[in-house]
Amino acid sequence: MDGENSDIAIDDIQLLNCGSALPLCSKQQFGCNDPTCVSLDRVCDFEKDCTEGEDEDVCGSCSFEDGSCGFTNSDDDTFDWGRNSLGDEKFYSNMPADHTIPAADDK
Repeated sequence: MDGENSDIAIDDIQLLNCGSALPLCSKQQFGCNDPTCVSLDRVCDFEKDCTEGEDEDVCGSCSFEDGSCGFTNSDDDTFDWGRNSLGDEKFYSNMPADHTIPAADDK
């Protein structure tokens, strides 16, 4: 039979437990690695809503440790922001988590 072509027919295939483990989220939601959907307004809000925290891992590479990453204050509004040191407790007392990068000596 060397060099001869053959055919095979398969009937009645049943696929079990092969669905995607990823959630089917709407366009207004972020899909976590587990089957959870998070509203887009909760992504990059400094609070981990996904069990593995991936909703905070997609926020870009700027840490604000060495400058403002190109962001500037607008002069035509009433809201201003700035960088402050961790030692200034009045700015950090209501933060849900510390988002600073540890110094090389702290690792």
